[in-house]
Amino acid sequence: MKKILLTILIMVCASYSGLTQAIFRVSPGTEMLVNNGVRIVLNNASFENNGSLGLGSVSRFVFTGNNPVATIGGTGNIVFGELELNKSAGVVQINRLVSIFTGVNFVSGNLDLNGNTFFFVADPNGQLNGENNNSRIIGNMGFVRKPATLNAPSAVNPGNIGVSISSAQNLGATTIDRYHYAVSGQNLRRVFRLAPSNNTGLNATLQFHYFDAELNGADENLLSIWRSDNGTGGWTNLGGVLNTSLNTLTLSGVNDLAWYTIAPSNAALPVKLSAFGATCDTDGVLLKWQTAQEQNVDYFEVQSSLNGVNWSALATIDAAGNTNTNTNYQYKDIISDRKFYRLRIVDNDGKFVYSNVRMVDCGSKKWLTTVYPNPAGDIIELTINGVNRHSLPVKIYNSTGQLVWQQEVALTNQYRKLTITVTQFSAGLYFLIITDPAYRQTISFSKQ
Repeated sequence: MKKILLTILIMVCASYSGLTQAIFRVSPGTEMLVNNGVRIVLNNASFENNGSLGLGSVSRFVFTGNNPVATIGGTGNIVFGELELNKSAGVVQINRLVSIFTGVNFVSGNLDLNGNTFFFVADPNGQLNGENNNSRIIGNMGFVRKPATLNAPSAVNPGNIGVSISSAQNLGATTIDRYHYAVSGQNLRRVFRLAPSNNTGLNATLQFHYFDAELNGADENLLSIWRSDNGTGGWTNLGGVLNTSLNTLTLSGVNDLAWYTIAPSNAALPVKLSAFGATCDTDGVLLKWQTAQEQNVDYFEVQSSLNGVNWSALATIDAAGNTNTNTNYQYKDIISDRKFYRLRIVDNDGKFVYSNVRMVDCGSKKWLTTVYPNPAGDIIELTINGVNRHSLPVKIYNSTGQLVWQQEVALTNQYRKLTITVTQFSAGLYFLIITDPAYRQTISFSKQ
């Protein structure tokens, strides 16, 4: 294995024309070791780890420049010491799970979760620094996780994640998740899951923080704290003390912690959804859900997505309407690729809420497949190992799920490598799907 040991300042720069972008790539078979104190500046560049990455806990990756999207991705694990956003324009988008030791510094530019997880590890002081209206975490899906030990906390905001907790009790090891999706069309794209080891008799005070830029069209003066036992439904308006100057909502006398979101007090959260699952079936994906309570519910719209961002409707299922008993529903999607699913639950007045998202991948991992380069220019090279067939049907979809290319492709050499011309594709995200009679695999790539 090749090794790269970094001990000095590194700068990766590229001029951005809207067509090209530099990539700082760690190739397969390469181990990159970064000492503490090293500062790596990616100016109009993305970072891709396909090898082994060993970073010092106080090493820093800085993203600068004005390219619309700089990405963090690759097939290898990514653990940064420190991450800094200092972009004059555009976003930094993460395309896989990213872990952080010491912190994320927000100077300018947004961090797009893009349906992925951002996880603080090891260092108890790891936190979000300087998050604000103009430089913050965004995304229609994904979540940030901060583990913390909370013993008699007094206004402790673990990791500056957005909720301060006070209690005379020892909560012990606690996981705080900040999800980025909207429960309904009216609430902020912040949903918190608070899971302490000790979760009884807390008499806690919770203070939730938000930004004006996250109001999502809601009337700020009507904001309330809403709670759910499981995050899938049964949302109850708990009120709270609103401070629009400090952008906070405070709730006292909380004896046990659960799921919380911020929405107007007159928001419609009509369904107590007790279960929602997606499982692989013989000829597709079987979606099942159960409601324990319905109030004036009109119908369920089943939605799917290839990337967790762009959604399309699959079917409309009539609801029972008004009931306090368990009601079961199901729907089968005959496509068994890796997909995201959610329910849009609409009441008789046209107001709606979304369920949690479920992701399912019915393919095995028997093929080792790579697409290079990624992002692509005029061509991509597809390499497939573990396939004994001489040809495979290959299809490419855009980010909205439209089929843009398909062909039965001959695999002519021992490495099963083929070249596909993508010059005609517009810039954006694409999904390449290969199949045989019993298996499918989906690989994402972007076109510059």
